[in-house]
Amino acid sequence: MKSKICLITGSTSGIGKATAASLAAKGAIIIITGRDAEKGEQVATEIKNRMTNHNIFFEYGDLSNLKSVVDLAYRLNKNYPKIDVLINNAGSFTEKRQYTKDGIEMQFGINHIAHFLLTHLIMPSLKKSEAARIINVSSNAHYRGTINFEDLYGEQKYIPFKIYAQSKLANVLFTYELARRLEEDNLTNITTNALHPGEIKTQFVEKNGNTLYKAGWKLAKPFMQSIEQGAATSIYLASAKQMDGKTAEYWSKMKKAKSSKISYDEQVADRLWNVSRALCGSFMN
Repeated sequence: MKSKICLITGSTSGIGKATAASLAAKGAIIIITGRDAEKGEQVATEIKNRMTNHNIFFEYGDLSNLKSVVDLAYRLNKNYPKIDVLINNAGSFTEKRQYTKDGIEMQFGINHIAHFLLTHLIMPSLKKSEAARIINVSSNAHYRGTINFEDLYGEQKYIPFKIYAQSKLANVLFTYELARRLEEDNLTNITTNALHPGEIKTQFVEKNGNTLYKAGWKLAKPFMQSIEQGAATSIYLASAKQMDGKTAEYWSKMKKAKSSKISYDEQVADRLWNVSRALCGSFMN
């Protein structure tokens, strides 16, 4: 991984931070992103010192604001010679319906739309890599997901985990559709894969869920994987020689797996792609 430039969204805590630290230990140049600049700089310094790797940088980016995503992409394309690995890791779970600054439901907006836009906008930097890898952190929750095009934001009835599952299914559909379009454009130097990190001992639900969700999460935590174990699949997909040339695959706990039946539906994927472009609006330019 020496001299490889790796961009990891949502990497100031949890599995994103663990992924950044492990890739830094392998000699990669790491770009950490987050919406808390002070925390981001602290994490970058921590990883520099811990891994004796001084090529750790922080770039501010608020994924709940598409203008901020555009600004982030502009700086990345301008200030870095290329991007070899993009790990779309940041995630959101909200117990009550919330909206991004662009009026998009928060889970769908951060988990899918922001990463959809970021991936497109930094494509010039990915094209400069000899072998770029795009890695989308999904979840096995996607097996319970459907894309409700008539009510993407759950405005008729908001069921938090249903909306979360929808956003995670969107990650997988995006992965496969992107792979198809890259192949059509003969961009064979760029691969894209999705993964389930496992059930991880993070504060993901505890921070955002109601009392019932928090209680259930705490009871389940003793049976969950560590944050380091949760980062293992992302690290493998980013760095393993065995992943050279592999694309449009879904991985779970370090093994290739079959994703949900609907995730292979090309008509659903194409429709989601067009809806996503429309939601990004003029930012796609």
